[in-house]
Amino acid sequence: MRGDSVVPVFGIFGSPSEQPENPSDDGGQDGMSDVARWRYEQFLQLGFGEVCALLLAGSWADLGQARRLIAGGCDPALAFRILT
Repeated sequence: MRGDSVVPVFGIFGSPSEQPENPSDDGGQDGMSDVARWRYEQFLQLGFGEVCALLLAGSWADLGQARRLIAGGCDPALAFRILT
């Protein structure tokens, strides 16, 4: 997924002028920072769909809370609603 095709969420995407000055954190062509990409992958592994994982990765959602909800048997759709 390319960053320029998605609405910016908490600054994880954006134009080159909005990217971090640190080249190691620019995330490459998709516009995602390393942290945002890692969070996205973590939410995907928990069972969230691509769109929900992307939204959660770019938000203040607590990944630890997401893990506890899913481990406790919470459906990802309900967990998404709780986290957002």
